[in-house]
Amino acid sequence: MLVFPVNYNAHWSLAVVTNLSMIVDAGAGEKEKEGEETPKIFLMDSGRKFAAHSTKQIFKVLRTWLTSVWENTREVNNNNAEVVEGEGEGEGEGGVEVEAKIKKKKFKINAMNLPGVAPLVPLQDNFR
Repeated sequence: MLVFPVNYNAHWSLAVVTNLSMIVDAGAGEKEKEGEETPKIFLMDSGRKFAAHSTKQIFKVLRTWLTSVWENTREVNNNNAEVVEGEGEGEGEGGVEVEAKIKKKKFKINAMNLPGVAPLVPLQDNFR
């Protein structure tokens, strides 16, 4: 579970991302097990009645950020990369340096694999 405090126009909300690892597992070809909770973003916003935040925009920013973090921090393993050998420019053993090039599989978090939900929460009535 990931928890994100959201502040915009001096108003705070809370976003919670659940079961994010299930998206990664699905991308690796693992099937969803029956009865498992699906990944979701929950946005608790007590200022919904005065539109302090754009719920859709918050979901979009979180998905974009999570995709970026995934692409920049994942470990290279058999599930998400393919190693291709090629010749390098320097001299190594046997006169040729072999360089490993990694082809990263594309991975994108979107509304289909990480839907957003705005559950009903008590609303504020003190916004001006």
